[in-house]
Amino acid sequence: MSTIELISIIHPEKKYPVKLEVRGSGTKKNVFFSPDNSYVVAIYKKDPDQVSMDRLKDLVQKYYNDLFNMEGGNVWKEHFCWPYDIVKSPKGKYGIVMPLYPSDFIFQAGDKKGIEKKGNWFTKPSIRKTIDPSERGNWRNMLFCAYNLARTIRRLHAAGLCHSDLSFNNVLLNPSNGKVQVIDVDELVVPGKYPAGVLGTQGFIAPEVIVNPNVLPSQQTDLHALACLIYQYLFCRDPLLGRKIHNEDATLDDFLSYGEKALFIEDRRDPSNKPKPEGYTPVDWSDVDKVPYTIAGPYLIPLFQKAFEEGLHNPSARPSASQWENALWNTYERIVRCANPNCSEKFFVLNKVKRCPFCGQTISQPLPVFDLFHRNNKNEWVFYNKQVYGGENKSLHKWHFFDNIYYSEKIQKKDVPSVAGLQWYNGAWYFKNIGLPSFTVTDNQSSKQLKPGEAIVLKEGMILENGEANGMQLKTKFI
Repeated sequence: MSTIELISIIHPEKKYPVKLEVRGSGTKKNVFFSPDNSYVVAIYKKDPDQVSMDRLKDLVQKYYNDLFNMEGGNVWKEHFCWPYDIVKSPKGKYGIVMPLYPSDFIFQAGDKKGIEKKGNWFTKPSIRKTIDPSERGNWRNMLFCAYNLARTIRRLHAAGLCHSDLSFNNVLLNPSNGKVQVIDVDELVVPGKYPAGVLGTQGFIAPEVIVNPNVLPSQQTDLHALACLIYQYLFCRDPLLGRKIHNEDATLDDFLSYGEKALFIEDRRDPSNKPKPEGYTPVDWSDVDKVPYTIAGPYLIPLFQKAFEEGLHNPSARPSASQWENALWNTYERIVRCANPNCSEKFFVLNKVKRCPFCGQTISQPLPVFDLFHRNNKNEWVFYNKQVYGGENKSLHKWHFFDNIYYSEKIQKKDVPSVAGLQWYNGAWYFKNIGLPSFTVTDNQSSKQLKPGEAIVLKEGMILENGEANGMQLKTKFI
């Protein structure tokens, strides 16, 4: 296949050959692949105006450097499909050079093979059932997708940017491993400098933008879209699309349902928009009665309430991306495996009755819960306000045993592998020390060292202490 050479307008000595075959086409751009498929070039159908060109230059230079050439920057390359150069074709058309989507975000099996993994494939129950089981994922991984999206938007907002069009179309996800990638960032908003080129996508546009044409996308409108995405990832239903009909004209009804009359389908104060039961199929666990948002646990419940009750028509009340990130991570620590091997979702947030909300299976054996403590400046053990819920083959990591190590973009690779684990054997839970050289187990006032490679039966009230600098205590109880 013949190729053409595109020349960088930022670094004129750089040239980008592409194959003369349109591999994708949108309303504004045509996409071409490099000969070795290492990058793609999106050529604009209509030349960008001066403001758009200035924005692109900032994106590929200033903001690229701020995001990717700082500590932890390599992590963000996995979460953004970010343009890194601007080119001009022999015919004078402008384009942007971007990485090729990783295979993680392209279906590898079934009748959707080769298609991008956009959110609506996994959140529309009728479509979700058609995905090859090997790529359908489970609830824990969807939660991790939501976590990764929240941290990605947190980083975007910290750079002073907003996306303006967060939706299923612009966030790729892989429920098999919990990865996400934000795409179509060439029209990012810089408040006060570069305005939004689009208002958003229906179902994700904030109500105030729909109601008032003078309100433009901002970080606050991003937060509405982020909450909508998280809710749909976890519950496979639109948070605002319920039984209420505001106008016989479908277009006007949508305008009201997502704008002036927007009402959360699980609003505690006004249940009038709760979906009709006949709107669900027998296999659809998105039923608000069977699987309410409250199954997400104590960290996420108040954020859904803030997002869709307090903040739906009051943008300043919406949870920040950082708040979502923290709540999703703490919720991830409370996930346990369902006892039913045929459960479609495999995992759930542990509740008092230990019953899976998706299939109804109850866990019969007691499950260990660890309260985390760290030393304050008076050398006293203080509750860290964090818990870790145990279960079969649960891995524990350095961030569970050191108060100065966190799972974040700055974590070092050496701190990621598991250092301890749990296993159910002969009616008891065993704790195994894998990689902690100074570790003490205290039970009924007697203490002993637990060396790497050794295991011990967990008991109620047992204290597990990491004796290294910045080490933490884990106090054991069972539920």
